[in-house]
Amino acid sequence: MDGNAPDIELMLRFQKGEEAAFDALVKRHQRSILNLVRRFLGPNADAEDLAQEVFVRLYQARKNYRPSARFTTYLYRNTLNLCLNYIRNQKHRKTHSLDAPRGEGDYRAGLRDERGRDPGDGASTREREAIVRDAVSALPENQRQALILSRWHGLSYQEIADTLDMSIMAVKSVLWRARENLRETLSVHLKDEDIVKGAEERGEGEGIA
Repeated sequence: MDGNAPDIELMLRFQKGEEAAFDALVKRHQRSILNLVRRFLGPNADAEDLAQEVFVRLYQARKNYRPSARFTTYLYRNTLNLCLNYIRNQKHRKTHSLDAPRGEGDYRAGLRDERGRDPGDGASTREREAIVRDAVSALPENQRQALILSRWHGLSYQEIADTLDMSIMAVKSVLWRARENLRETLSVHLKDEDIVKGAEERGEGEGIA
């Protein structure tokens, strides 16, 4: 198996029954897909299962695959769709348990409690990082998708447009709104400008400019 073969070539080989080609695709993209799921859903216990499900569905869809776009565009689109379905299912479950006590997995609610603290009381680095991560998670779905694909996965405007089925102008607009929303959120909860700057330099608040 040629480790340098293009993704589309590997997928077409897999369509013809070459199982090693699929193994190569998984090895090449599994870390990126897991990172994408984690960034979109936050520190979710189901992230690894969802990332694995992406490749299970890729395996099952091999006969219907058509190389009409970059393979990563195809893979990222399927990953984000799976994440969105997961979020909607979670919301549906919560509507049937509104009076239930907050679970340990509801990390966003816990972080809202942390935000009520005085910014001068010495929040730890981990807490500050959690606030930045939560700010990204709180963005509207389209803004969160575009920002993650742009800043953490390095996709161009065109690639994001293809992945999210949007125009390039729409992508630029969504990214601008995402940056403005992050700027507003972090300025409220991380009032020390050095903290915000530090988050940007570490890559946690990329796009806040």
